Amino acid sequence: MDDGIPTSTLTSAGMPHLHGQHDALDSEPVTAPRSQPLRNPVHSIIDEGKAQLTSAVDGLVSAAHDIAERLHDGGAAPVADYVRKAAETVAIWSRSVDDKSLDEIADDTRAFVRGNPMLSVAIAVAGGFVLSRYLRATAPASTRR
Repeated sequence: MDDGIPTSTLTSAGMPHLHGQHDALDSEPVTAPRSQPLRNPVHSIIDEGKAQLTSAVDGLVSAAHDIAERLHDGGAAPVADYVRKAAETVAIWSRSVDDKSLDEIADDTRAFVRGNPMLSVAIAVAGGFVLSRYLRATAPASTRR
């Protein structure tokens, strides 16, 4: 069969190679196309997002410390201690996220979700609820229902 395709560019099944990839019967390994040029802009966008997240979390931690101080002054020391501990836990988590690469964050997230599937769903639902309330509260009055 002579269809104009050199036999060196055909797979062992007689099909033409697509973008330099080979099938399982060929002796050459399949290699994924390199996406390195796309990876750098994506990583810089994600790094910028991490910096914004860290800044927002730091503001939340600061607000929690202010609330804890008011609670302590108001006579609710046990609750104030709990709020302080929660704020410190969030601050530690924020620093941990800021210090890790995107791949490390993804690996940690996968491991957490696999180890705690029900908690992961609960966190996702709670996060969605909080985000929807935040977006509704910050939306202009003309767009609220």
